[in-house]
Amino acid sequence: HANWGNWMRAAGVDGQGFGHSGSRWFNLDEERRRFDPKGNYVRLWVAELSQVAQEYLHAPWTMPVEEQQRAGCFLGTDYPVCPESPSKLALEGGDVAAKFPKLFSTTREGKMKGKGKGKRRAKA
Repeated sequence: HANWGNWMRAAGVDGQGFGHSGSRWFNLDEERRRFDPKGNYVRLWVAELSQVAQEYLHAPWTMPVEEQQRAGCFLGTDYPVCPESPSKLALEGGDVAAKFPKLFSTTREGKMKGKGKGKRRAKA
């Protein structure tokens, strides 16, 4: 098993502001400025965005139709449509745990079913 907790901390996305301006939230804008300012990573790994102009590369959902035509990347066809800015959705999503309680539950009822190491067998 990978130690995902330490990897998250090393990457600075563990929610404790480790090396990221003290914010406990993952900030997409800050991450792209720090780690991919020219968009090289995006262009390499997201082929659909390889021809998109720099100003829209990290926020392709803001591309006007003219840019979509120029780049040959159409929202909803070549790249998913994002109805809102991910940063805005993250800020408004504070009540996600309330909307999906079983997903974030620490009670027995919320745990996933199945057998595995450390799981108790169901009583017959």
